[in-house]
Amino acid sequence: MENLVKNLDEIITKLHKLKEENRRLRSENKKMEVQLSNLKVEADQYKSQYLNITNQREDKAQIKFNSVVSQQDIKSDNSNTIMTSNIDGMEIVKHQLDVFIEDIDQCIQIIQARNNATG
Repeated sequence: MENLVKNLDEIITKLHKLKEENRRLRSENKKMEVQLSNLKVEADQYKSQYLNITNQREDKAQIKFNSVVSQQDIKSDNSNTIMTSNIDGMEIVKHQLDVFIEDIDQCIQIIQARNNATG
């Protein structure tokens, strides 16, 4: 009988420890959910900034292109050189955008990995 009481006491002690660990894990989970939410908001902000920058660059490229086309009527010889340099500049901008897109993709992958780890 004493052995049974001792075993029951051990079970009760282990149950209390499990309850405490469960509370701690739930608390930690809530903190992680808040962090994930913050990261999602931050990712959305980066996406928005990226779209704004992309639109601004496209607008500037279009303005430059229109300027080059209008100058083509005045100086046909020089316009070929200007258009070539404009195309080179657009290639540089495209490369920069590709690098930025890769950075955004990495951020998204990190967020998804954290989400899957906590999920």
